[in-house]
Amino acid sequence: QHHDVRALPNGNILAIVWESKTQDEAVAQGRDPALVSDLLWSEAILEIQPTGATTGEVVWEWHLWDHLVQTFDATKPNFGEVADHAELVDLNFNASAVQSDWIHLNSVDYNPDLDQVLVSAHAFDEIWIIDHSTNTAEAAEHTGGNAGHGGDLLYRWGNPATYGHGSASDQVLYGQHNARWTENGLPYAGDIMLFNNGSGRPDGNYSTVEVIKPPMDEMGYSSLLPYGPTAPVWLWNDGNPHSLFAQNISGAQQLSNGNVLVTNGPIGNFIEVDALGPRVWSYVN
Repeated sequence: QHHDVRALPNGNILAIVWESKTQDEAVAQGRDPALVSDLLWSEAILEIQPTGATTGEVVWEWHLWDHLVQTFDATKPNFGEVADHAELVDLNFNASAVQSDWIHLNSVDYNPDLDQVLVSAHAFDEIWIIDHSTNTAEAAEHTGGNAGHGGDLLYRWGNPATYGHGSASDQVLYGQHNARWTENGLPYAGDIMLFNNGSGRPDGNYSTVEVIKPPMDEMGYSSLLPYGPTAPVWLWNDGNPHSLFAQNISGAQQLSNGNVLVTNGPIGNFIEVDALGPRVWSYVN
């Protein structure tokens, strides 16, 4: 287990876990042998039902390994055009023989109204949404669940180059953390807030807090590619490296008074900003 957990309304817990894959297992699925070390870390999400003070039972699970696409080897499973399968994850994107932690999910959230799971894929500079209404068998397939797509990605945003619908100039997320739906009753309820760390931006390193509203149509998330929106509905600290740059960890949370609480993770400080941007309170560690 790593990085994050999320308590569910039913008392269960969602947890992100690494799954180790050998070099042979990775190559058998279509990973370029030159781009894998002796071990590859894939990702899974487990729903754990507590059965005692220190025990639990896995009652639902989703495995990234079931939702891959690759263009490297036509003789291997998952072969297909990446641009035709935005719902799948390119097994060779961001691949490296010196980096086993290929995806590095760093947050997980749950929307009880949609029965969906939101994760932040740090190494892909993206957020992903997965259907939780599936059973475990459906979560391993490409059909089933309320959306009818099994465990395939319902939505992704931040770096369209990951699914063949953009280039570096289209990237908008840079090492983001703490992607979460805003709770009902708060400003921007149902929208997604995240901390965009900003390391590697073309215009310099600075962090932003962003709120996005994923486009929806009658079938659910809009199928128009690349995935929208083209801009956030709320953005704090745009283009100001002197105000805040947190190169890793960090997060943000919508408050009931309309303000946003921001954490600068590396130095441990808290900042409260109002809806127009000015700081109204801070805590210096």
